[in-house]
Amino acid sequence: MTTSADPIEVLQGLLREQLTPLITDDYVLLDCPYHANIGDTLIWEGELSFLSGLPYRMLGYGSMSTWMFPRLKPGTVVLLHGGGNFGDLWAGVQDFRLRVIEAYADHPIVIFPQTVYYRDEQRMRADAERMARHPNLTICARDRQSWSRLETAFRNHLLLLPDMAFCIPPERLMRYAVRSDAETSLWLKRTDQELASESRPKRLPEKAVQHDWPTLERTTRATWLVYKLSGLCDRLSGSEAGRPLRWAMARLADAVAFGSLREENIRTGVRFLTSYGTPYTTRLHGAILAVLLHKPEVVLIDNNYGKNSSFYTTWLQNVPSVRLCGPESV
Repeated sequence: MTTSADPIEVLQGLLREQLTPLITDDYVLLDCPYHANIGDTLIWEGELSFLSGLPYRMLGYGSMSTWMFPRLKPGTVVLLHGGGNFGDLWAGVQDFRLRVIEAYADHPIVIFPQTVYYRDEQRMRADAERMARHPNLTICARDRQSWSRLETAFRNHLLLLPDMAFCIPPERLMRYAVRSDAETSLWLKRTDQELASESRPKRLPEKAVQHDWPTLERTTRATWLVYKLSGLCDRLSGSEAGRPLRWAMARLADAVAFGSLREENIRTGVRFLTSYGTPYTTRLHGAILAVLLHKPEVVLIDNNYGKNSSFYTTWLQNVPSVRLCGPESV
């Protein structure tokens, strides 16, 4: 999907060309990632960068814990955060997405590029039936495998687009870059349910260190505060008497996540990745961030259901710095 032009600019162009006509009024951005995963924060930052170039205002934003489903003015576009959680692997997020789609049936809705994966085909068809009731819903698939899954069951408007992180301006990231220890490789190994059982590269350089994202290995103050506030919002969600307190806690969580956690995650991610030589990564955004930072080499290793390999073959296979390898061939 790339040419001799700068691959980042090509992917940015595709996103602008396809998404801009869908956002025709002021908007809200929902399911913002108020957590420690740097990859999701990079997607969020890319979404904000893209939206900043449009002639419309963001009327509100929130996470699945802080959004309280207010009435929106007519014409407001509802935008749902992209990523890799469309399906039944991360069921809580999918359930929130369905609530949003049903609550705002009179508003245009766009789901930013997502990897789609279901273990249960019956759940997939049930979700497709519920989403098909919305008259103006666009679902963006993040790779061809996801597109094929959507095409089999979903009747909404579908698009195939790359990850929103590619919309981040390079200068936004490079100001946090640090001097690299080029002799030390990074083995960026995810530690959640998406890790493949045989993920360690057999030819990992002798001088390599193993980490997940630093923010997942050590909780920062901003992350801790957002988690506490979000947890309080969840506990108050079923109480009408607690609604004023929930509203106050939600607005505080929104402010801390937007102003502190987001910046902290971006700064930490860039410093982390630029401090090492070649990254060997099971996290897709380890590879995407390496491309955005113009690292000369990055080795991408698949997760347990093909997310990374499908994204690579859809968008990255002609990017010279990126290699896709199974553990046995690295």
